[in-house]
Order: sequence, then structure tokens, then C-alpha cells
Amino acid sequence: EWSADGKRLIGDTSQGGVETSRILLMNADGLNLKDLGPGCMPSLSADASEVVFSQPSMGVMKMKSDGTKRELLERSAWGVQWSPDGRTIAFAGGNNITLLDVATGKRRKLLNEEYAAQVSMVYWNFSWSGDSRSIAYKAGLKSGVFAVQVQDIATSGVPKTVFSDPQYFPEDLSLSPDGKTVAIPAFTPERTWPTFMFIDRDKSEPQFSFLEQFRNWI
Repeated sequence: EWSADGKRLIGDTSQGGVETSRILLMNADGLNLKDLGPGCMPSLSADASEVVFSQPSMGVMKMKSDGTKRELLERSAWGVQWSPDGRTIAFAGGNNITLLDVATGKRRKLLNEEYAAQVSMVYWNFSWSGDSRSIAYKAGLKSGVFAVQVQDIATSGVPKTVFSDPQYFPEDLSLSPDGKTVAIPAFTPERTWPTFMFIDRDKSEPQFSFLEQFRNWI
């Protein structure tokens, strides 16, 4: 992940599993590499002074960007991201996403209780829009399908389902800066290799895009 000012990069490295993952922070040119300790899937605050991340056997955590002052945010969660504006920390747990107001410390659920009852699991690799107004995520529904949904954080109504499929597809996704388009890797009936799928949240039909050079990597 890039820092908001584009000067630094943060990520994780492991020996094959999250149990060995460690968080690395470096300048955008690759210099000044720092090992911040155990953890994975890190996300920087807007001013890059703090990091939120997941840590096996712990949950979701927060620390200073020098690796000090580690604190537990939520044990029963996995996957955490800072909003681009730095005002909100979101983390996935069970059938919902929790929104933590950084200034007040208050927490609230993204999905209302009635709708969350229809969800088995919200996956960890969700994505904020660039304006910090929306979150896109993959959900496993009790109906037996997997769905990509988009929810505005200012509301607690029913999310917009932009794509659903009874077959498993990767949980990695990305919401465009304007919050209008979701990009996910997925399989299609026509192809047995992954395809980039771009979904306009205001339209019902996804658009597929395939880069031929990827085929040789699968």
C-alpha cells in the first residue's frame, strides 16, 4: 500500500503463511527498509504515523509506524484498513464490518442487524473508495452464493449487490477512487483462467477485461 503522500510503501513478507508474516515499511524508491515486526495486510494512517494490521492468534492491531506501541483493536476480527481521509478504521469480523471513529473511539456496524443476519461471512480484503464514503467487500451469503457488495458508510441500509455467483471467486477486490467501479479477479464460463472484471455499481452487467500475458502465469 502507498502512503497518502506517495513517499512510502508498506506491505508484508512471509515464508509461506501468515504465521511467519512480517510488516515492512520503506521509501517509495526501496530505500530505508524497516521491519516493523510480526503481522500482515498493513494499512497506513493518512499521515503515515500509525499502522493497522492483522496478526495471527491476536486479531487486528494498531501500532506506531516505527513498530512501537502495539495495541489490540479487536480479537475476533481479521482484515483491517484505514480510510483514505484517516478518520475511520474498518475491520471485518464474522458477518459484518465494524467502523471505528478514530477521533471519538466510537464503533458501529456497517451492515444493519436485519441484513447482517443473511450473511455468513464478510471477507477481509475489502476496499475503501478514494473519497472514504463507500466500502466494497465480498460476502458469503446464507443463500449459498458469494456476492460483491458496495455500501455507503453514512447509511445503514441494504448494500448494493453488484455481482453474485454460487462458485467461489477470490476475495481480493478494489473500489475505484470515485467509488463507482469495482475491480475483481474472477473466472468466467468462457475461460478457465482468471479474468479482470470491472463492475459499474450503477449497472447490472459486469464488463470483462483480460490481459493475454497472464494466461502463461496460471
